[in-house]
Amino acid sequence: GFRVLRATALQATPIATIPASSFSLMHPPVVRHKSMPLWLACGAALLSPVRAWPYDRHDADAPSTADSPLPFPAVHRTCPAQRATYSELARNAAVASTAASPRLLSLLDSADFRAVLRRCCSRSGVAAWPAERLLDEIRQTATVAELVHNFDGSGHAGVTLDIVMDHATEYFPNAWELLRLGYFGDPLNSSFGHPRSPADAGEEGVYRLHGFRGAHDLPADFEEASSRLHYVALNMLGVDVGNPWFGTVAAVYSPTYWHDALAVAPVDTGMFTVCCNKTFQRTPGSLHLPCEQLFPGFRCGVTEDMTPGVSGAMDHAILQNHLMWGPVNVLGKVFARWHGDAAVNITFADTVTFMESSILGNILYEDRGIKLLVGSFGVLFGTVRGALLRRYAAAHGIAVAWALGPGLSGTVDRGGPRPKFTFCSRPRLLDAYGDGDAASLLNVSAVARTQAAASFERIWTEAMAARGGDGGEPQRELSRERVQQLWAAAEGAAPLEMRVRLPEPRACSDWHACLGRNELGYCVCYASMRGASPIVV
Repeated sequence: GFRVLRATALQATPIATIPASSFSLMHPPVVRHKSMPLWLACGAALLSPVRAWPYDRHDADAPSTADSPLPFPAVHRTCPAQRATYSELARNAAVASTAASPRLLSLLDSADFRAVLRRCCSRSGVAAWPAERLLDEIRQTATVAELVHNFDGSGHAGVTLDIVMDHATEYFPNAWELLRLGYFGDPLNSSFGHPRSPADAGEEGVYRLHGFRGAHDLPADFEEASSRLHYVALNMLGVDVGNPWFGTVAAVYSPTYWHDALAVAPVDTGMFTVCCNKTFQRTPGSLHLPCEQLFPGFRCGVTEDMTPGVSGAMDHAILQNHLMWGPVNVLGKVFARWHGDAAVNITFADTVTFMESSILGNILYEDRGIKLLVGSFGVLFGTVRGALLRRYAAAHGIAVAWALGPGLSGTVDRGGPRPKFTFCSRPRLLDAYGDGDAASLLNVSAVARTQAAASFERIWTEAMAARGGDGGEPQRELSRERVQQLWAAAEGAAPLEMRVRLPEPRACSDWHACLGRNELGYCVCYASMRGASPIVV
């Protein structure tokens, strides 16, 4: 088994020398398969600034939520400080995007890039498109890409299903709010502050947010904590499980945040701060990691421009993301994913290349700030935490879907062949489980919901039995092969109405209300929601 090491341990110990005995299983588990490079697993400790904090909810010295059931004060969607910061970012983004557009067009029109398009996408003819049309397609893809925030079961300090089910009942809290309320222990513990964590440096340096007044550059009160941001990945590759580095549940946020609160950094700001920010690196006590080993292909020197993009001004962020991940050819992968001649395999390394899209605001349930919850099928289906996910979603009228992703549940098939850690992103399966599920709020038929509920109940029971569970915690993990078998059964039993593809350009007209197009070809949407104004990227 594998657990992401505490940041403090990583500072002191070269990764290559860490013994296998240093890693322990988490529940739910975070796994490094024997064929999974160590840099992929260890890198998850860094990919989000706050999530590099040294405590997780299973540590002996971090109090459980049961010991600290502090009430969550009321918050607004945005506060004055966030609105002022967003206005500043929007002005800067407009200048940076205009300046970057000619260079981005030149890149798209280059012989090398068109050769990539001919290799991946000959049938669609995209290699012959003018550069302006290619750029418009990239902007459209960014517009409809899901805003995903994965949580629960990652081993990183952050939200868990228990917290949002039992404590944070009006909104989805950010990590600073959890810290301030004592869910990670002492709210002024220096381990969470600057420079032990890169979070504050990234938020002030990249996003221009106001500094904290508390000791160790930590929030002095809850108002300061709630004036920061939510970390989001812009899911341009359409990964069915969202951002699997950070948890087994993906919360898909409403795209309405594009209008006044979403700022898109070219790359993960925690990674940039630790790997590229020389001032942070020279600060005594700051986190140091072997970035070349953790993130092969990531290049700091090609640009120092981390200006976040906003709606209508994204060209510079798109360009810098592509340049900083030069050997990966991010834009080529995006075109291959949506216009390729064949299904494209996604690797764990690919999922690191996301643009970090942070929301300078709070995620309110009453606004349907979360429009979909996606559970990792291999880890959660047929488990206690899977049932908790269903209850949480039902409490807030949020639809649930299951995704296969790489098909892992935490087990290593040591006696079998080593599986390749690549996977095709498949249509998700909308969940239906009877009274209270939010599938009834969608424009799918009652017949389809009833059929899905009956089939899923049978397969849920089968999965629970295969895990050795009787309604309690599972006694064993499933092999990858067994996960694939259960998924095939669920996929075969799910009505075509309930099999929903990832969002793609021009598929649906209202992405605040809609989840994606199903296998019958129509958009699955919340039936009662009014249309939102269009988004321009």
